[in-house]
Amino acid sequence: MKEMREEIRRIEEPTVADMVMKYYDHRNEVALAFDHGIHAAQKTNLKQMNKDCNYLMSNSITTPDELEEVIQKKKDALSEKEGVIKEKRGKVKEYQDRLKSLDNYEKYKPVFEESQKLFFKAKRSEYQKAHRRELNQYHKAERELDPYLVDGSMDAARELWNEKIDALEDEITEVLEDKDLQALKDEIGILKDIKKDEKRQREREKALKLLIGGLFVKHLPDYMLYEDAEMERIVVAAMESEDCRNMIETIRAEAEGKTETTEPQTLKGQQKATEIAESEDTENDNESDEDGLASEEGFGEDEVNEEPKEDEESYD
Repeated sequence: MKEMREEIRRIEEPTVADMVMKYYDHRNEVALAFDHGIHAAQKTNLKQMNKDCNYLMSNSITTPDELEEVIQKKKDALSEKEGVIKEKRGKVKEYQDRLKSLDNYEKYKPVFEESQKLFFKAKRSEYQKAHRRELNQYHKAERELDPYLVDGSMDAARELWNEKIDALEDEITEVLEDKDLQALKDEIGILKDIKKDEKRQREREKALKLLIGGLFVKHLPDYMLYEDAEMERIVVAAMESEDCRNMIETIRAEAEGKTETTEPQTLKGQQKATEIAESEDTENDNESDEDGLASEEGFGEDEVNEEPKEDEESYD
């Protein structure tokens, strides 16, 4: 137990890399239970673990807060680049909508002009009712193209808008094929994997702590007397040690009074109780020695009490 306590004191808060390595160590242990593909699973785990840990080391990421900070920075940078792409795609759609409106305008303009040639109201109303859909499309296109309509042909506008679309699509392709953007996406993917693995390991350790804590409650009723820091170290050591089961059995045995130890106690008030018990044992031992001495010399209780009287008479 003494060596274990010394080991506990050396345990520090695990880094993100530590948590990732523990996570993949656990995955390797799980892989051993596979009927086949054990080597392939362990090889994949090793490859992913090396990838994650190398990234953490190269970017000096040690704590979960630092990991979250880096993830947020990368996301902001990606959002900025994606914002540029989104803006350009919005302009492409705007020009495409203009072209569509221009097609509808030219397609249904003859229908509108024909309705205007009808002089009698009844005939015009009947014609408009029969061609309601075409006329609605015409008026809608006219409203959307109002700032751009000119007398005569609109071919020049159509050509200009098509050129704008081609230029914007080239710019979008260039941004999408940018190596920095792809590298940024790859980094975010790695960071998400690291965060996910680290979170899973912490949840696993939390579950183990609750399990070990249940053993303390059940088999060590006075566990509340431990210092909080020492309880934490004991739990961590139990989780990290290969002899975890032996340690828990020792705790059980100590709680049931089956084992005795001479090393320093970690319970509050335990040392004082031990000193009182030892003092009582010493007094009992002294009394036993005195009784034994009296028995060996053949003196009874009355004879021992009479000795002072004989001395007093002799003195007189």
